[in-house]
Amino acid sequence: MVNSRDSYARTPLSLAAENGNEALAKMLVDSGATVDPPAGDHYSPLYVAAENGHEKVMKILIGAEDKADVNWKDRYDVPLIAAAAKGHEAVVKILIDAEDRENADSKDRYIEPLKAAAWNGQEAVLKMLIDAEDRLNADSKDGYTDQLCVAAWSGYEVVVKRLINLGDRVDVDAKNYSGYTPLSLAAMKGHEVIARMLIDLGDRVDVNSKDNRGRTPLYWAIENGHEAVAKILRDKGGC
Repeated sequence: MVNSRDSYARTPLSLAAENGNEALAKMLVDSGATVDPPAGDHYSPLYVAAENGHEKVMKILIGAEDKADVNWKDRYDVPLIAAAAKGHEAVVKILIDAEDRENADSKDRYIEPLKAAAWNGQEAVLKMLIDAEDRLNADSKDGYTDQLCVAAWSGYEVVVKRLINLGDRVDVDAKNYSGYTPLSLAAMKGHEVIARMLIDLGDRVDVNSKDNRGRTPLYWAIENGHEAVAKILRDKGGC
């Protein structure tokens, strides 16, 4: 009965985890509830606990005799990505610690969580993940270009500033798959403060970089009616 499912395929442990019911979660785990669902299932107790910020329930699941897999993938993401996107700092710390213990050989495990934090402007979580990434890959370069593009596009000024301040760990003028640089993306969306931050980096940023179809940041600023950004670019030689 502890592993029975409702019409949505949720187990009692999944529901306890989703609602943060620590006592019930512990009782179910102690009674033999399965902490990881079968392969292909869509409702992991650890995932829903992470997504909803229930760190005490997570500790119960990770600390179980048949402990939960911190990289069990739900319909879309692993628990760390869900927690990073929602900004659940305590949960992120638990998962980082578990990752460091259990997946020491995986060198790219924080890339997607970093993107999720950047997409959602979760500065505190981003810092935690950057610190974890630095411990993991202390000698790597250009580890945060995707995150900078995401933050520039989304308008998260504090996140952009934190990434820029990583110095040569970030190629601030790198292009994404469409040929857009962070400056192109900021110009496209009219993020004046971010555009100025990037331009102020001087030679590190090409104000006339061209995307895959030959369009510059100034083109995008004008095309989308962002006159303030267009003026900044013109003043710096944009064309």
